[in-house]
Amino acid sequence: MKKTPRAIPFGRMLDLCDDLQRIRVRIADPTTGRDERERLRRQTERQKLSLQRQLSAYRGRGPLANLLRKHRLDANEFEVLAVLLMRAVRAEEPELEGRLILGSIFDTSFGVLSGLHLLAEDARLRTSGLVRVATDQPLGTDVLETRFRLSDVALQAMREEVSGRRSQKKRPEDSSGYRSQRELLLDLRMLHNHYVRRSEVLFDEARWKSLHPSTDDAPCLQKRIDELWAHIRTRILRTENPSNLPLLSLLREHKLSDEETMVVVHLLFSELFTGEAHAQAADLLCLVSTDDASLLRARKLLHKDSALVKGQIVALEAYVENREMTAEVRLEDWVVTKMLDDSAPPTGIQSEERLRWHDYLSQLDGSDGFFRDLDA
Repeated sequence: MKKTPRAIPFGRMLDLCDDLQRIRVRIADPTTGRDERERLRRQTERQKLSLQRQLSAYRGRGPLANLLRKHRLDANEFEVLAVLLMRAVRAEEPELEGRLILGSIFDTSFGVLSGLHLLAEDARLRTSGLVRVATDQPLGTDVLETRFRLSDVALQAMREEVSGRRSQKKRPEDSSGYRSQRELLLDLRMLHNHYVRRSEVLFDEARWKSLHPSTDDAPCLQKRIDELWAHIRTRILRTENPSNLPLLSLLREHKLSDEETMVVVHLLFSELFTGEAHAQAADLLCLVSTDDASLLRARKLLHKDSALVKGQIVALEAYVENREMTAEVRLEDWVVTKMLDDSAPPTGIQSEERLRWHDYLSQLDGSDGFFRDLDA
């Protein structure tokens, strides 16, 4: 692979890590004499000081430089990343036990014990999301026995640093108005997929039980969700006579928020694709929550006085009376019929209607109030 200018300093640091590995192998060799072992240990210290200097002087605009700058990793932490990178590119199984990782960067038992903090649950490598734990690890597993891997974010940053590839410009998305209910539903379906993935990341069982709320790619997913909402708003603004689209009429009539809209979209496509009309209330709240705190607030979306329940848009079948979180949720029949109604005939532009929608969208502050009716 052709080296790029910003890959050269990264390559030098990885070379230093490789040199340190080779030196430690020689130190561990029982045939190595005491004097030679002491000389190699002094060489190790010089190499580590050189690695620390290069880390401190590392500059660049790539994703790896941003990660190193943000989390202020030291030489030992960078060596952990280098060991896991080697594992990821040379083995089918990218995970490695903690004892093997620490044994690669320390040449004594005392060193391994003193380095346990590097992989502890509150360590920077883990709270930053750069290093991940195997998903099948039991809660509370000792660090030495725990299997770790390089996170997708860290691996992708390293790949981009080597290739020098910059983010490609996105192909312009269609920003014309919606010509049918079908087009709107398909855009919402793509948005919904990102909500589902964000929920999987944020409320993964292992992370939920963790002592630290670290996530791998939730910020990237949130950014894409915001972009898709902006795209949908733009297309609605350019839609001729948007009140002819039954879904938009429904959302504006009942003043539904983004989160309530996603609940409706999720239930609709679940029934349409899998034939399953019901969803667990708790799963729906996880779907529309951006973090643990918002999950605690989300219960109001399925309260008896909420727009979804009071407007008879969804029906709740609770296992325990007055306990919404135990309920199964489904769309009311009339909502499904209205949502899938794509038979409205096309009409010409009605300037008065367009002005009302322009005022309605222009007064919104962020996506939270996107589908709230501002009584244009």
